[in-house]
Amino acid sequence: MSIRAGALFFATACAAVFSGCIGHVQLPQAPPRNAPYPVRVQAYNAFRPLSLQYTTTVSYSRYGMSSNTVASGLLLANGANVFHPEDLLPMAGVESPTANAVREMEGARSTANILAWSGVGASIAGAALATAGFLSLLGSSSSSGNGAAIPLLVSGSVLTLGGSITIIVGTGFNAAAHRHRESSYQLYDQSLRLNLGLCGDGTQIGDCPVNPGSMDPTPGAGMMGPALSQPIQNTQPAQTQPAQQGQTLQPMQVPPPPPPQ
Repeated sequence: MSIRAGALFFATACAAVFSGCIGHVQLPQAPPRNAPYPVRVQAYNAFRPLSLQYTTTVSYSRYGMSSNTVASGLLLANGANVFHPEDLLPMAGVESPTANAVREMEGARSTANILAWSGVGASIAGAALATAGFLSLLGSSSSSGNGAAIPLLVSGSVLTLGGSITIIVGTGFNAAAHRHRESSYQLYDQSLRLNLGLCGDGTQIGDCPVNPGSMDPTPGAGMMGPALSQPIQNTQPAQTQPAQQGQTLQPMQVPPPPPPQ
Protein backbone atom coordinates (compact mmCIF):
# COMPACT_ATOMS: atom_id res chain seq x y z
CA MET A 1 0.00 0.00 0.00
CA SER A 2 1.40 3.39 -0.93
CA ILE A 3 1.92 6.05 1.71
CA ARG A 4 -0.60 8.38 0.12
CA ALA A 5 -3.28 5.67 -0.12
CA GLY A 6 -2.66 4.76 3.51
CA ALA A 7 -2.98 8.38 4.59
CA LEU A 8 -6.23 8.78 2.67
CA PHE A 9 -7.67 5.67 4.26
CA PHE A 10 -6.54 6.77 7.73
CA ALA A 11 -8.29 10.12 7.29
CA THR A 12 -11.44 8.35 6.09
CA ALA A 13 -11.45 5.97 9.05
CA CYS A 14 -10.89 8.79 11.54
CA ALA A 15 -13.76 10.80 10.08
CA ALA A 16 -16.08 7.80 10.32
CA VAL A 17 -15.09 7.07 13.92
CA PHE A 18 -15.41 10.74 14.90
CA SER A 19 -18.90 11.09 13.43
CA GLY A 20 -19.99 7.83 15.04
CA CYS A 21 -18.87 8.91 18.50
CA ILE A 22 -20.99 12.09 18.49
CA GLY A 23 -24.44 11.58 19.92
CA HIS A 24 -27.66 11.94 18.00
CA VAL A 25 -30.20 14.70 18.57
CA GLN A 26 -33.87 13.79 19.00
CA LEU A 27 -36.01 16.38 17.23
CA PRO A 28 -39.81 16.29 17.57
CA GLN A 29 -42.12 15.62 14.66
CA ALA A 30 -43.04 18.73 12.70
CA PRO A 31 -46.62 20.00 13.05
CA PRO A 32 -48.83 18.99 10.12
CA ARG A 33 -49.50 21.48 7.34
CA ASN A 34 -53.11 21.85 8.46
CA ALA A 35 -52.02 22.93 11.96
CA PRO A 36 -52.79 26.53 12.94
CA TYR A 37 -50.47 29.10 11.39
CA PRO A 38 -48.99 30.30 14.74
CA VAL A 39 -48.14 26.70 15.70
CA ARG A 40 -46.21 26.13 12.46
CA VAL A 41 -44.43 29.48 12.72
CA GLN A 42 -43.43 28.70 16.31
CA ALA A 43 -41.98 25.37 15.15
CA TYR A 44 -40.01 27.08 12.41
CA ASN A 45 -38.62 29.77 14.72
CA ALA A 46 -37.51 27.11 17.23
CA PHE A 47 -35.89 24.68 14.79
CA ARG A 48 -34.70 26.96 11.98
CA PRO A 49 -30.98 26.76 11.10
CA LEU A 50 -28.64 29.43 12.42
CA SER A 51 -25.19 28.47 11.16
CA LEU A 52 -23.43 25.68 9.31
CA GLN A 53 -20.32 24.42 11.11
CA TYR A 54 -17.16 23.18 9.38
CA THR A 55 -14.18 21.09 10.50
CA THR A 56 -10.74 21.27 8.88
CA THR A 57 -8.35 18.32 9.07
CA VAL A 58 -4.65 18.89 8.34
CA SER A 59 -2.40 15.96 7.41
CA TYR A 60 1.32 15.77 6.72
CA SER A 61 3.24 13.36 4.50
CA ARG A 62 6.42 13.25 2.47
CA TYR A 63 4.48 14.95 -0.33
CA GLY A 64 3.75 17.97 1.86
CA MET A 65 0.83 19.29 3.88
CA SER A 66 -2.80 18.88 2.85
CA SER A 67 -6.03 20.06 4.45
CA ASN A 68 -9.61 18.93 4.08
CA THR A 69 -12.62 21.00 5.18
CA VAL A 70 -16.02 19.34 5.56
CA ALA A 71 -19.39 20.36 6.95
CA SER A 72 -19.59 18.80 10.41
CA GLY A 73 -22.78 20.14 11.99
CA LEU A 74 -25.74 22.51 11.94
CA LEU A 75 -26.69 24.86 14.78
CA LEU A 76 -30.43 25.34 15.27
CA ALA A 77 -32.22 28.30 16.80
CA ASN A 78 -33.12 26.37 19.96
CA GLY A 79 -29.41 25.73 20.64
CA ALA A 80 -29.25 22.14 19.38
CA ASN A 81 -26.13 21.07 17.47
CA VAL A 82 -27.02 18.46 14.84
CA PHE A 83 -24.04 16.37 13.72
CA HIS A 84 -26.03 13.64 11.94
CA PRO A 85 -28.14 14.94 9.03
CA GLU A 86 -30.63 12.10 9.43
CA ASP A 87 -31.60 13.65 12.78
CA LEU A 88 -33.19 16.55 10.85
CA LEU A 89 -35.75 14.36 9.09
CA PRO A 90 -38.54 14.59 11.72
CA MET A 91 -38.69 18.34 11.08
CA ALA A 92 -37.61 18.38 7.42
CA GLY A 93 -39.79 15.49 6.24
CA VAL A 94 -38.91 12.10 4.78
CA GLU A 95 -39.58 13.23 1.19
CA SER A 96 -37.82 16.59 1.43
CA PRO A 97 -34.68 17.76 -0.42
CA THR A 98 -32.76 17.23 2.82
CA ALA A 99 -33.98 13.63 3.01
CA ASN A 100 -32.88 13.00 -0.59
CA ALA A 101 -29.41 14.36 0.20
CA VAL A 102 -29.24 12.17 3.32
CA ARG A 103 -30.02 9.06 1.26
CA GLU A 104 -27.32 9.99 -1.26
CA MET A 105 -24.88 10.54 1.61
CA GLU A 106 -25.61 7.17 3.20
CA GLY A 107 -25.23 5.33 -0.11
CA ALA A 108 -21.90 6.99 -0.91
CA ARG A 109 -20.61 6.44 2.63
CA SER A 110 -21.57 2.74 2.58
CA THR A 111 -19.76 2.25 -0.75
CA ALA A 112 -16.71 4.13 0.56
CA ASN A 113 -16.49 1.90 3.66
CA ILE A 114 -16.81 -1.30 1.61
CA LEU A 115 -14.11 -0.21 -0.83
CA ALA A 116 -11.79 1.07 1.89
CA TRP A 117 -11.87 -2.06 4.02
CA SER A 118 -11.73 -4.34 0.97
CA GLY A 119 -8.67 -2.46 -0.21
CA VAL A 120 -6.99 -2.81 3.16
CA GLY A 121 -7.69 -6.55 3.21
CA ALA A 122 -6.37 -6.98 -0.34
CA SER A 123 -3.26 -4.95 0.44
CA ILE A 124 -2.49 -6.98 3.58
CA ALA A 125 -3.03 -10.28 1.76
CA GLY A 126 -0.91 -9.09 -1.16
CA ALA A 127 1.90 -7.98 1.12
CA ALA A 128 1.83 -11.37 2.87
CA LEU A 129 2.03 -13.25 -0.44
CA ALA A 130 4.82 -11.04 -1.74
CA THR A 131 6.79 -11.49 1.49
CA ALA A 132 6.34 -15.27 1.37
CA GLY A 133 7.51 -15.34 -2.22
CA PHE A 134 10.52 -13.19 -1.47
CA LEU A 135 11.53 -15.34 1.49
CA SER A 136 11.04 -18.49 -0.58
CA LEU A 137 13.19 -17.04 -3.31
CA LEU A 138 15.99 -16.25 -0.86
CA GLY A 139 15.84 -19.62 0.90
CA SER A 140 15.90 -21.83 -2.18
CA SER A 141 18.47 -22.02 -4.94
CA SER A 142 16.76 -24.77 -6.96
CA SER A 143 14.67 -24.10 -10.04
CA SER A 144 11.61 -25.65 -8.38
CA GLY A 145 11.91 -23.25 -5.47
CA ASN A 146 12.25 -20.29 -7.83
CA GLY A 147 9.19 -21.48 -9.75
CA ALA A 148 7.05 -21.35 -6.62
CA ALA A 149 8.44 -18.04 -5.39
CA ILE A 150 7.95 -16.00 -8.55
CA PRO A 151 4.14 -16.54 -8.79
CA LEU A 152 3.82 -15.55 -5.14
CA LEU A 153 5.78 -12.37 -5.76
CA VAL A 154 3.76 -11.45 -8.84
CA SER A 155 0.36 -12.23 -7.37
CA GLY A 156 1.21 -10.49 -4.11
CA SER A 157 2.38 -7.35 -5.91
CA VAL A 158 -0.71 -7.26 -8.11
CA LEU A 159 -3.00 -7.76 -5.11
CA THR A 160 -1.26 -5.02 -3.15
CA LEU A 161 -1.53 -2.60 -6.07
CA GLY A 162 -5.19 -3.46 -6.57
CA GLY A 163 -5.88 -2.89 -2.89
CA SER A 164 -4.25 0.53 -3.01
CA ILE A 165 -6.31 1.51 -6.05
CA THR A 166 -9.48 0.30 -4.32
CA ILE A 167 -8.70 2.46 -1.29
CA ILE A 168 -8.20 5.53 -3.48
CA VAL A 169 -11.52 4.91 -5.26
CA GLY A 170 -13.16 4.55 -1.85
CA THR A 171 -11.88 7.96 -0.78
CA GLY A 172 -13.61 9.42 -3.82
CA PHE A 173 -16.94 8.02 -2.63
CA ASN A 174 -16.15 9.33 0.85
CA ALA A 175 -15.65 12.83 -0.57
CA ALA A 176 -19.01 12.51 -2.34
CA ALA A 177 -20.62 11.53 0.96
CA HIS A 178 -19.24 14.71 2.56
CA ARG A 179 -20.66 16.81 -0.30
CA HIS A 180 -24.10 15.24 0.11
CA ARG A 181 -23.88 15.81 3.85
CA GLU A 182 -23.20 19.51 3.31
CA SER A 183 -26.09 19.69 0.83
CA SER A 184 -28.46 18.15 3.38
CA TYR A 185 -27.58 20.95 5.81
CA GLN A 186 -27.87 23.66 3.16
CA LEU A 187 -31.30 22.41 2.04
CA TYR A 188 -32.70 22.11 5.55
CA ASP A 189 -34.18 25.61 5.73
CA GLN A 190 -36.08 25.09 2.48
CA SER A 191 -37.12 21.58 3.53
CA LEU A 192 -38.34 22.74 6.94
CA ARG A 193 -40.48 25.51 5.51
CA LEU A 194 -41.84 23.24 2.78
CA ASN A 195 -42.78 20.62 5.37
CA LEU A 196 -44.49 23.28 7.50
CA GLY A 197 -46.28 24.83 4.51
CA LEU A 198 -44.63 28.25 4.90
CA CYS A 199 -43.76 30.29 1.81
CA GLY A 200 -42.51 33.78 1.11
CA ASP A 201 -39.48 35.86 0.27
CA GLY A 202 -38.48 36.80 3.83
CA THR A 203 -40.66 39.92 4.07
CA GLN A 204 -44.06 38.43 3.18
CA ILE A 205 -44.43 35.02 4.83
CA GLY A 206 -47.63 33.04 4.74
CA ASP A 207 -49.22 29.73 3.86
CA CYS A 208 -48.06 28.05 0.70
CA PRO A 209 -50.66 27.73 -2.05
CA VAL A 210 -52.29 24.31 -1.70
CA ASN A 211 -53.03 21.98 -4.59
CA PRO A 212 -56.78 21.36 -4.96
CA GLY A 213 -57.88 18.18 -3.21
CA SER A 214 -54.66 17.75 -1.20
CA MET A 215 -52.63 19.28 1.59
CA ASP A 216 -49.46 19.50 -0.50
CA PRO A 217 -48.17 23.03 -1.06
CA THR A 218 -47.43 24.04 -4.60
CA PRO A 219 -43.64 24.58 -4.94
CA GLY A 220 -42.44 27.63 -6.75
CA ALA A 221 -40.62 30.93 -6.37
CA GLY A 222 -42.42 31.48 -3.07
CA MET A 223 -40.25 28.79 -1.47
CA MET A 224 -37.26 31.12 -1.42
CA GLY A 225 -36.66 31.41 2.30
CA PRO A 226 -35.53 34.20 4.61
CA ALA A 227 -32.02 34.50 5.96
CA LEU A 228 -31.00 31.77 8.38
CA SER A 229 -30.93 34.25 11.31
CA GLN A 230 -34.31 35.83 10.55
CA PRO A 231 -37.35 34.44 12.36
CA ILE A 232 -40.83 34.59 10.89
CA GLN A 233 -43.36 36.96 12.44
CA ASN A 234 -46.00 34.97 14.29
CA THR A 235 -48.93 36.77 12.67
CA GLN A 236 -51.16 35.61 9.87
CA PRO A 237 -50.58 37.77 6.74
CA ALA A 238 -53.45 40.00 5.75
CA GLN A 239 -55.84 38.51 3.25
CA THR A 240 -56.79 40.31 0.07
CA GLN A 241 -60.05 42.22 0.57
CA PRO A 242 -62.86 41.26 -1.82
CA ALA A 243 -64.43 43.85 -4.07
CA GLN A 244 -67.19 45.92 -2.49
CA GLN A 245 -70.75 44.82 -3.20
CA GLY A 246 -72.24 46.51 -6.20
CA GLN A 247 -68.86 47.53 -7.62
CA THR A 248 -68.55 46.80 -11.33
CA LEU A 249 -65.32 46.14 -13.14
CA GLN A 250 -64.68 47.87 -16.45
CA PRO A 251 -63.92 45.49 -19.30
CA MET A 252 -60.56 45.72 -20.95
CA GLN A 253 -60.67 47.62 -24.24
CA VAL A 254 -59.53 45.47 -27.17
CA PRO A 255 -58.38 47.24 -30.37
CA PRO A 256 -60.37 46.40 -33.55
CA PRO A 257 -58.84 43.86 -35.94
CA PRO A 258 -56.85 45.22 -38.91
CA PRO A 259 -58.77 45.67 -42.24
CA PRO A 260 -58.48 42.79 -44.71
CA GLN A 261 -55.71 43.07 -47.28
